[in-house]
Amino acid sequence: MEDIRKLTEVIFSIGHKIGKKLFSECDMCDDLGFRDKAIIDFISLKKKTMSEIAQEVNLTAGTVTVIIDKLVKLGYLDRENDEEDRRKIYIILTKLGKIEYEKHLKARDKASAVMLENLSEEEAKMLIILLNKIGKNL
Repeated sequence: MEDIRKLTEVIFSIGHKIGKKLFSECDMCDDLGFRDKAIIDFISLKKKTMSEIAQEVNLTAGTVTVIIDKLVKLGYLDRENDEEDRRKIYIILTKLGKIEYEKHLKARDKASAVMLENLSEEEAKMLIILLNKIGKNL
């Protein structure tokens, strides 16, 4: 039980520090909260429907709609009708959204590099292996 408590404290402490580091390195972070960035991350590789986004980020369709409306208004996202089924609407990154997403990726990479600074190459590889194992349990 004590080991689990220590693990929990370490994970949340690291998560908090990573968040602070990312917010200090990322222009996009000034306008956006965690949920906003999670949605942008999810649609960064491929356009998604509202229901796909809601399911991925574990929010109601109504909440996702409010967030998407905000991100459209800020110029990060846009809506695109499906060519075959006009009832289907995709959410896509705008040019500004893509630029800011790339900045966000660089900030994440920089934060990750800081985390690995005191680790040897072998320790860094082992950390990645262990984190992947933990991720499979989630």
